[in-house]
Amino acid sequence: MCPQDLADRARFIELVLSKELDLASGSLTAAQVSTFLDEQGFGSSPHGQAEDSVSSGTAEDSPPESGDEPNEAKPPSRHAKLLAMPLSSLTTDRVAALANEKANAEAALEKLQATPVADLWRADLAALEKELRNDPKLAANQEVIFTEVTALKHQPAAKNARFLK
Repeated sequence: MCPQDLADRARFIELVLSKELDLASGSLTAAQVSTFLDEQGFGSSPHGQAEDSVSSGTAEDSPPESGDEPNEAKPPSRHAKLLAMPLSSLTTDRVAALANEKANAEAALEKLQATPVADLWRADLAALEKELRNDPKLAANQEVIFTEVTALKHQPAAKNARFLK
């Protein structure tokens, strides 16, 4: 999960705990909750919007047939991950855990961004070689595969740029 998503979850929990967002009373409609979350800047993260904004295509998404009671309005799916959080996770302990997780994700991202492409290339090849050695299905072809992997490992990453895209 990206650091921004973790920060959004922590901020959402803080809003619920401070009662700025009162979900427990049931006095807000789904549209009101969605509007409030939009006003607070939720759903503006570039991460995960494409998959979240796609309708699931369930029967609940279709209009009710004649004579049926209309289903309660569902909040837009861009807030679904926040609103689907279980009540047991809406605690100050969870806020602290999310802050820690966010810090770890940011550190991992900085480390990855600081790693030269050639080192990433070599690490990926070493992981591939390890997995191939442990795959019994490839035992017959192991020497050919390892010859190819070894040749790739000794070539400069720039020469293998077509694999890095």
